[in-house]
Order: sequence, then C-alpha cells, then structure tokens
Amino acid sequence: MKCPYCNEETGNLSGKCPVCGEKIPLCATLKEIFQQAFSKLKENKKTVLISVISIIAALIIISGIIFGYGAIKESINSPVYKSIVEKDFDEFNEEEISGKEALNIINELNDDMFELLKSKTFKSRKGRVFKTFLDDLSYYTDVYGDQTGEYVNGGGYDENIYNDMMSGKILSFDGIQIKPIVAFDKKYSVNYVETIELISPKTPSIKYSYGGEDWFAPVINYEYIKEEYSKYLPKDWSDYVDILVKMDNDLNGNSLINDGGITVEPKVIVDWIVEYQEFLKKHPKFMLKDKISDRIDFYSSFVLMTSYITFGYEDVPKLQPEGKKFFELYLEKADKKTEMYKLIERGYQILKDNNYRKTREYDDFLDEFSKDHNLEGLTT
Repeated sequence: MKCPYCNEETGNLSGKCPVCGEKIPLCATLKEIFQQAFSKLKENKKTVLISVISIIAALIIISGIIFGYGAIKESINSPVYKSIVEKDFDEFNEEEISGKEALNIINELNDDMFELLKSKTFKSRKGRVFKTFLDDLSYYTDVYGDQTGEYVNGGGYDENIYNDMMSGKILSFDGIQIKPIVAFDKKYSVNYVETIELISPKTPSIKYSYGGEDWFAPVINYEYIKEEYSKYLPKDWSDYVDILVKMDNDLNGNSLINDGGITVEPKVIVDWIVEYQEFLKKHPKFMLKDKISDRIDFYSSFVLMTSYITFGYEDVPKLQPEGKKFFELYLEKADKKTEMYKLIERGYQILKDNNYRKTREYDDFLDEFSKDHNLEGLTT
C-alpha cells in the first residue's frame, strides 16, 4: 500500500511508514484492504456470481428436500394414510366381517380419504393413495354384497324374504336397514323391486345396481366420489372419475350384461371406447393405463362376440341391422391404429364378403379371436 503522507509504497500493511516514519492511520489501512478486495471481486465477478447463485440454489434445493421429505414423512406416518394404504385383506376372512362392519369400514375409508386429500400431501402421492382407496372401496363393497346378497336377492328363493322385499317398507337385518323401491308393471300386472336404497348405516359411496332376474348388487357410487373428491385430485384422476360417472349414468342403475345381452345401445359402448382412447392420449403415463387398455379391448370385443346383437336371439344366419350398425359405428369412430381395430375390421370384411351371412370362415375367425383374447365367456 502507499503512505498517505509521502505517497511512497510501503510494501506492507504495517502501522508505520518505513520511508517517512509517519504512523499510518487505521482508516487508511482499512480503505486499502477494501479496495483490494473489491478489485479482485471485479476481476472475478463472473466466477463469484456463479458461485453465489450455485450456493443459493443448493440451499433452496436442500430446504425443499428437507421440507418435502418432512411433508411426505408426516403424511405416510399419519393414521389416515395408514388406514388406507396398509389394509391387509389377507388378515380378514370375509365370512368374519358382517355386512354392517363392511359398511362402517367403507365410511371410515371415506372420512380418511377426504381428510388426506385436503392435506398438503404431494399431488402424485394423492393419486396413488386414491387408487388404493378405490381398491379398498371395491373390496369392502364386495364383502358387503356377499354378506347381504341372500337377503337382498331373495325373490323367488325364500317366500318370506320375497314378501318382505315386495312390501316396500324399510327392512332391517344384521343391523342394516334398506328400503326396496317397488314399482308396478302394467304389462304383467305384478309388483317388482325396481331398486334398493341403503338407509342405515348411511353410506353415500355405495348404491345398488340391478343385475336382472330380481338380482341386486352394491356398487361404488361414482357420482358421489366425483362430487366429494374430484376438486382435490390430480387432473388425470379427476378426468378418469368423470368417465366412470358418465358410464354409470349410461347404465342407469343396471349392470352391463343382463339376461344374456348388453343393457346399453351400441353407440354407448363405442362412446366409452373412444373416451378411454382419448383419455390415454391425454394422459399416457396414467398409472391405470394397462387396466384401461384391457377395458378398451373388452368393450371392443362386444362388436364381435355378442351373438345377441350380431345375429339375433334365434340362430339367424344373417347379420342383424343392430349388429351391422355396431360394426360401422366402431369402425368410424375408434382409433384405427390399434391392433383391436384391425381385427374387428377383418371380421367385418369377412361378413361383408359373404353378404353379411354367418359362415364357417366367420365362426373360425371368432374362435381364434376368443382364444387369443381369453373372452370365451362373452359368447351367448
């Protein structure tokens, strides 16, 4: 540094000038120190800036990891999380769970899922937990149905149960209350149970679906699931629930297959196929993509495999108008790039080449298709 009195270079930062002997003030020494430091900073400002930014970024990332890990740890250690994802179905024997217990478990699952969705759990984790929740819901709905099926579906098998069901009053059994909704069929002049309402325990996520021949089964009420949960779900799961609600509404309280035939129009089946295909294009990484692909193939197979819609109730040797319409709707709207599309197109071409008549060639094609897709049960 330079002496402020003689302006000579001192060569060090000592308190006394070696040239003139004057004592150098502390303020001058500090000024020189800061000037040198600032000069070096200017020379290396790019390197320093990058270092500072890197340090700040690292601190942010580390803080995020610590916070995120804490949030995840808090969520997975919470009782509501464990109640959903740690259900061990093997520990239960379905016969040991009463229908009422199954309904109470379902209500607990609903409460826990709702609380978890409103928490700060990451959206990706919410999707995974919601998937498990639906699996749990389906399992205990089946348990409930197994335990109460004999009573609810007593028409024709047990006279007392049948008379109870036809009374239209609130019925009680095993701690459960249900209300049969009785309708009157003018054509046959008889009363019949149109649907069943679950009164107690009140379980809004469950409703009854009609399966034909006086048979009712409890199913998930996706309308309720949508109303309560969709706004808290990731976009892909919300869109998925929307499709399930639409399908539910299309079925209008019925199962898809009743008395050997499908309960919806061909257009409805084709709409389901197209909606699922569009969904997978929009959400190609959805965790249930394989399951949805299987559903698409299953619904597509109806075009070929249901003899009711294809050739009629009797052994009619020519394709019926409903069956022809089914083929044409599918071939018009479905994704033409899929393997299933090519198979159905091939089947239709066989029929067309033979004036839409049932031939040995078409029967062999159906047998091959059925075996390849493990769909023998769809033939009627």
